[in-house]
Amino acid sequence: TNSSPEQAGRAAPPTPWQLIMRMPREVYVVFLVDFLNSYRTFGFRSVQYQYLTNEFALSDMETGQLLGIQAWLLVIFGFLGAMMVDAFGVRRTALVALFVAAISRGMLTFGTSRQSMVIAIIGLSPFGEAVLSTGIYTVALKKLTTPETRSVAFGVQYGIFNLAGALADIAADFLRKSDFLLPKWIPYPEYVGGAVWSGLRLHVFVTWIAVLLAIGVAFFFLHDAVVVPLDVPISPFAYATGGGAA
Repeated sequence: TNSSPEQAGRAAPPTPWQLIMRMPREVYVVFLVDFLNSYRTFGFRSVQYQYLTNEFALSDMETGQLLGIQAWLLVIFGFLGAMMVDAFGVRRTALVALFVAAISRGMLTFGTSRQSMVIAIIGLSPFGEAVLSTGIYTVALKKLTTPETRSVAFGVQYGIFNLAGALADIAADFLRKSDFLLPKWIPYPEYVGGAVWSGLRLHVFVTWIAVLLAIGVAFFFLHDAVVVPLDVPISPFAYATGGGAA
């Protein structure tokens, strides 16, 4: 069959893969940081109740009260995080929140006292968790994409978010079944080198490593760049053979 003049004057819309390839390099940086941050979040959230009761000898009532206070603080710091993104930008907000999250997760990983655990859960974790959960990387993606590529970028981000959560759950299920003897050459023998860690503590340690990697990636590669499309079709479905819109 012969195509109509209207069909002949239009090019086929790009595939999702073509749209992904059109995105700037900074988008892939956001994807990587989002993956590491999501792994950190889901990695601890899926085991936090069992971790607090097993590693710090909290009762069910004490654990519930502690996590309830933390949840209340997360709401408060969530508003603070949204204001920080508007005031300081994605890069600065992400670095500050990741740095606080690294300290908090490190205290939970290497700490053995209830005092250090409470400081991490109540004093530090609400800020890091809430600020990093306010969608700052979604804001970054919006600034780095055009109307043509934005929906695909958000779809990929959602897939990465769930992939990280799935991998964290698989790792937790695998590691929690065994205890692990750490090599004696690692320093701090009282807490690390030569110590026996439960699988849960080792899993939390991996989430701490994810935070450190996220800090490194964000510090060197995450910037507050903004893509200003100068030649973008009015609608992502209006693909004329000549390229941009008139």
